[in-house]
Amino acid sequence: MAISILQAMAVDVVITDLRMSAIADGMELARYVRAHCAGVSLVLASAQARPITEDLTFDAFFIKPYPPDDIANWIRRRHTSTRDHAESGLG
Repeated sequence: MAISILQAMAVDVVITDLRMSAIADGMELARYVRAHCAGVSLVLASAQARPITEDLTFDAFFIKPYPPDDIANWIRRRHTSTRDHAESGLG
């Protein structure tokens, strides 16, 4: 479902877990984001984080349980600074 949403609309951030109940797992979603969604921030939020040996770079990692404000604040900081950088002509 997440991949179909990414195909249908533009997003700024994808937050995924490694283990999901849907057909696609978090690593499959992360590979799709890195291959097809340039400029989208990729966040891993997991309680069961295994060592990631693939060449996938997550922009942030949050260990569950975490306060929801932590991710919200990270998104605000990340996308405010990215937007400010782009608007200044440096991005």
